[in-house]
Amino acid sequence: MGNTKSNNLGKLFMNNVMVDLSPCPLTRESALVIINGLYDVATNGGPTGLSVKFHYETFQNLDSTDLAIITSKGWTYSSAPQQNA
Repeated sequence: MGNTKSNNLGKLFMNNVMVDLSPCPLTRESALVIINGLYDVATNGGPTGLSVKFHYETFQNLDSTDLAIITSKGWTYSSAPQQNA
């Protein structure tokens, strides 16, 4: 396990990586910039165990189509718990 190097892309990949955006409330549009920029491991191969975690409010603003983009790229997603005011 651990790190693997992609010969054709020349990039170093790490398995089991989480992009943790839970401390960062984002607009839906900003979240989509990140979602659309996720590396597509489903098509291009690469690391495994990739996930992105969103701030609770950000996650609530994403729809099923937005979340489907994440999974279609081979990533999983989650939401931070709702914070009580």
